[in-house]
Amino acid sequence: MRQHQSGMALIIQVLLTSVVLMAIIAATTQLALSTRRSSANDVAAYQAVLASESAQNSFVPRSMAVANFNAPARCKLTQSQCVTFFTTEMETWLQKANAAAQKVGSVVLANGSATLSLVSGSVTVALVDGTGPGTPKPAEWTMTGVDIESAGTAANSGARVLQRYTAVKKDLPPLDIGAAVISHPSVVLKGSSEVHGQGLNQSDNDGIYQNLFKVKAEGNGATSLTKGSPVTMKVTSGLDRVNQAPVGSYVRLPLLGSLGNALNAYGTFKVTQNYTSSLELTPVNLPAGVTANLGAQAASADFVYNAITAISGNNITVRNTQTFVKGDKIAFTQGGITYTGTVSTAPVDGFAENTKNLTVSSWTPTLPSTVNTASMEGSPVTKSTLGVITAGTFDPGKTAPIGGYLDSGNASATVSQMAPDPLNDKLFIKTFGMTPTELKAKAKVITEPEFGAAGGIVNGLMWMTKNANGTTNLNSEKPTGKGILIIEGDFTLNQNSATECALSGLIYVRGNLNIQGNLQMCGSIVVEGSILDNAGNVVSWENDPSQFAGNGRKVTYDPDALFDAVSGAGEYDFTANTGSWRQR
Repeated sequence: MRQHQSGMALIIQVLLTSVVLMAIIAATTQLALSTRRSSANDVAAYQAVLASESAQNSFVPRSMAVANFNAPARCKLTQSQCVTFFTTEMETWLQKANAAAQKVGSVVLANGSATLSLVSGSVTVALVDGTGPGTPKPAEWTMTGVDIESAGTAANSGARVLQRYTAVKKDLPPLDIGAAVISHPSVVLKGSSEVHGQGLNQSDNDGIYQNLFKVKAEGNGATSLTKGSPVTMKVTSGLDRVNQAPVGSYVRLPLLGSLGNALNAYGTFKVTQNYTSSLELTPVNLPAGVTANLGAQAASADFVYNAITAISGNNITVRNTQTFVKGDKIAFTQGGITYTGTVSTAPVDGFAENTKNLTVSSWTPTLPSTVNTASMEGSPVTKSTLGVITAGTFDPGKTAPIGGYLDSGNASATVSQMAPDPLNDKLFIKTFGMTPTELKAKAKVITEPEFGAAGGIVNGLMWMTKNANGTTNLNSEKPTGKGILIIEGDFTLNQNSATECALSGLIYVRGNLNIQGNLQMCGSIVVEGSILDNAGNVVSWENDPSQFAGNGRKVTYDPDALFDAVSGAGEYDFTANTGSWRQR
């Protein structure tokens, strides 16, 4: 009996041990499976974060490679309306796709994918210097920053990452514009219509763009100046214009004496470093016989359009922003004496803001031997500018243009280079320094109805696609504003402007031109005379003349208007703000 009971106890003990072992095994297995699942989830979550972070890292290059953000540089509504405007523009842009069907805001990665989106209410704008309350100009706002969220997914896991970006609208290169009207087809002035170039002795032709931005010497108190010794200047306003003073260009600043008294004189400075928020300026010319200082207060920096970098006899080298054409009259002043001459040779093989070598003849009075680079570096060279350049013939009508004209009859060699035929985009590339495809990617592309619905306001760089009949008629829209307007196909405009320069900048017509009315545009008009296919490529050209009819002034060459036109007309440049990355 005891043996039977002992055997039963052993069996029960074995069974209980087995149950315990099975429970341990089951628990261990469950723990292992749970650990594996947890580890896999951790890996997926980590991959999702990497996907989100990779999308942020690729945002800046994708903003250039997939599609440029090309909203206008400035908004002329209220602050809140401008925030809404830029927000809508960015949301539309993030959905924009290129020819390969890639969207700016949709990123496919090796370890997953991510979607870029605008954080609600994150767009910031800044008041443009010189506009708004207390100034004579209406308020204008520019976009300065935005928060972008990237939502990444990997292996069914998701993560979100936020990053703050600074937004800056870049400038286009200077324009190669040598006349108020440049037309490959012939040009006809009918009736009492007028086209004005620029005369050498006009009161406003001083070779200076005034108050491009404002700077202040770093530190407190006045800063004494020594020729050749650089000073660091903080930009206090006009940050959106600082890039228009690149390294190698020249600016002038008003000076004070040793006692803080105004000298009623300027110092000329070469830009030796440009950090956007500050500049290193090296004095190259200061008033003789006095101690010159920069005061503790902010001062206006004036930009020198065509600054002398070297001069020797009949050869003069300038750091230029305007285009020089053979026959232009030029002048500079030294010691209170103004010397004038005529350009004999000038480079005409395209434009870049750089040094240009000119040969000048017929100096009046004769240049003295004391005129040299050391005494004249950075001094402005003023110039006349032609009214018309055409590769065809020119009919001046009743009023010859100020500045004169060049056509195939009196300067065939020069006009073939200044107004080349549009095949292979020669005239376009000469004007803008890039192909139509490259510039169109930077532009706000619109149709004629869209332009009219927006009030007919030119703002920044705008590209108007051609209508089905190949002709654009803006008689009803009455365009105003400032910037660059490129028009595909033929262009007709009949407009009387009550305000001078209500429309300023550049109109570039890829077809033929017909303008009536007293337009009073300031800047320049360029006409290709092209015949375009449906893709916008030049297939031929025709010599139907560019016609200016009716009464009054149509266009006046204005270097300030052209300088303003390229300001903020490029694509936006985004820069990630250090320390603003965060995971949500």
